[in-house]
Amino acid sequence: MPTIVVTHRNLPIERPNIEIYSGDLNKLVNERLKPNYKNVWLVGGAMLAKDFIHLELADEIRLSVMPIILGDGTLFFDHIGREQALHLKDVTAYKSGMVELCYEIKNNRTF
Repeated sequence: MPTIVVTHRNLPIERPNIEIYSGDLNKLVNERLKPNYKNVWLVGGAMLAKDFIHLELADEIRLSVMPIILGDGTLFFDHIGREQALHLKDVTAYKSGMVELCYEIKNNRTF
C-alpha cells in the first residue's frame, strides 16, 4: 500500500512504499490520488486536516473522543475561516471508553 507523507521537513525514507510530498495539496489530490484511488485515508494533525477542509479536499471526518482531558495542545478546528456543515453518519463506542464519530462534510466536492 503506498504511503505519502505530507511534510515540509526532510525526513529519512526507510521503506520503498513511502514517499515524501511537500507542495500543492490540490495538485496532489486531483492529479495523483483521484485518478488512481477511489478512497484515500488522511491521517494527520490539526494543521493538515484544516488545510484539506479549507481546500474542500475532504469529504468525511472521523473524530475519536478519548476518555482523558488534556490540559494543553493544538486546537483541531482553529481558524478554518468559515462555518462548515457536518452530517453525522456513524457513531462507534468502544469498551475502552473511546468514541469514534464519523461525519460527512456537507456542500463539498466529493473525492
